[in-house]
Amino acid sequence: MTLAVVELRRDRNFTAGCLLGCGLFKFHIVLMLVVLLASLRRKGFVRGFALVFVILLLISVGISGWASLTAYPHFLMRLSSLPLAGIHPAVMANIRGLVSISGIVKNTAGLALIWIVSIWLLWYAWMSVKRSKSTFTDVTNLAFGNFVLVALLVSYHLSPTDLCIALLPIGLFSQYLAEHTGIPRWVRLSLLSSQCVLFLPPLHVISLAWHVYVYPIIPILIMFLLTSDENFRGIPRHVDRSDVISSFPAIS
Repeated sequence: MTLAVVELRRDRNFTAGCLLGCGLFKFHIVLMLVVLLASLRRKGFVRGFALVFVILLLISVGISGWASLTAYPHFLMRLSSLPLAGIHPAVMANIRGLVSISGIVKNTAGLALIWIVSIWLLWYAWMSVKRSKSTFTDVTNLAFGNFVLVALLVSYHLSPTDLCIALLPIGLFSQYLAEHTGIPRWVRLSLLSSQCVLFLPPLHVISLAWHVYVYPIIPILIMFLLTSDENFRGIPRHVDRSDVISSFPAIS
C-alpha cells in the first residue's frame, strides 16, 4: 500500500495497481480500497490491478485446481461456525465488531445493519473526494489515507495485526498537516489526538486485557470523519516555509 501511494504520487498508475494487486491475500481490505481508488479514474490503475489479479488467480488454480474457485468461497462462508477458527467479531476494530458488541441487533438484522453502515461509509468517502477542491496531489494523499481507513472499517474480517496498515494514513495526514495552513485548530488537535491514541500502547493494552479489541475503531472513525470533512479538505494553500520561520520570535 505504501509503495502504491508513492507510485500514485509519481503518476505511475499502472504500477500502483500492480502493487495493490499483490496485497490480495488480504482481499477483504484491498478490494474495498481498489474500488474507491478506481473512482479517482487514474488511467491504467485498474488494468494493473486486473493483471496481477488474473496472474494470482491462475497460480492458485495451478496449485489447487479449478475446484478451488468454488470450494474456497464455500469454506469462507462456513468459517465462523468452524471450531477453533479464531473468528471473534468482538476483537475486530471495524463496523462488524462494533455492531456485534453493541447488542442492538443480531443475526440477519445485524448483518443488514453492517451492510447499510458499510455502504454509507464507502459512499461518504467517495463523495468527500468528489467535493474536494484541493490540488490533485493533495487529493491523492488525503484520499488514499482516508480510503485505507474506510477499507479497515468496512472489512468483514479484521485481525488486530491488520491495524498496522493505519500507519500509512497517519503518515499521510501528518504530512498534510505540516504542509497546509488554515485548517481549524479544533480539527488539527482532534486529528493529532486521535493519531496519538491509536499509535500509542495504552488503548491496545486495555483492549487486549478486556478481550474486546473493537475499541480502536473509535480513533479510526474520528480520523476518517475529520479527513472527510470540508473543514479539512478545502485548504489548497501550502505553507510557505519563510512564513513559518518568520512566525517564530527571535531568539537572542
